[in-house]
Amino acid sequence: MYTILCPTDFSAGASRAAEFAAELAKAWNAPLVLVHAYEVPQSENLALARLLEEVKLLTVESLQKEAKRLEGHGVQIRTEALYGNVVSVVKELVEDDPWHTFVVMGTCGASGFAQELFGTNASALMHRLPCPVWVVPEEAPKGLPKRIALAVDGLLEPATDGAFANAVVLGKRLGARVEAVHIHSDGEKPHVDWPEKEQRIRAHGLPVEVRRAPEVEEGLLRFLVETQSDALAFIARKHHWLLEIGHRSVSNALVFRAQQPLLVMHEDRLA
Repeated sequence: MYTILCPTDFSAGASRAAEFAAELAKAWNAPLVLVHAYEVPQSENLALARLLEEVKLLTVESLQKEAKRLEGHGVQIRTEALYGNVVSVVKELVEDDPWHTFVVMGTCGASGFAQELFGTNASALMHRLPCPVWVVPEEAPKGLPKRIALAVDGLLEPATDGAFANAVVLGKRLGARVEAVHIHSDGEKPHVDWPEKEQRIRAHGLPVEVRRAPEVEEGLLRFLVETQSDALAFIARKHHWLLEIGHRSVSNALVFRAQQPLLVMHEDRLA
């Protein structure tokens, strides 16, 4: 059974992500786990110990309120109030079963936890969380996406077919159209593997569009707008072209600039 894990800091952005997580849980017939990590300075001081207990009680109460708010989605909801850094807490929960866990989170919040979790570039996500992750902007439209753009590079690797098969399963489960897009940036040499890779993508029943743009991230954002796609997915792997860029602008564009949900998939794990 799959589990939908949603870290929250109770901000408006996190609340929007929680709604998306509940909708996703219903689509996958999976339980939803709302998580809040809390911290206070470590000390043997009695006053701080009492503060820690008060913070925990407030956290539990806030989680219960959020769970009640989401009851109308008709999914099983569990809450977890855990002490520690949100990055460590989420990572530990995911590691229990990364093959059957999704993480859904907002792009901004009262504590800025999304920035901390993602780090300064998108590769931090791949290294810290070994499961699929949905990142949901506060302004994202209601409901699950019905048209998903799958960003692909020109490299052909052994796990390529598995990744595209996962994308097909994703589309069927969500009732969404999935279409692949390859952005060829100005000055980039054509990949020798691209013709065969395009053929493999089409063999899975996925349409493919190739576009040229000055920068990859700008090309993707433009594609989302022009095709009215309501989500962007890409495949995280060690040598993925988006992750190799490594510039802050890439993560800013994909995580903080897009108004559509972003899905970070893995080659060997179902999204």
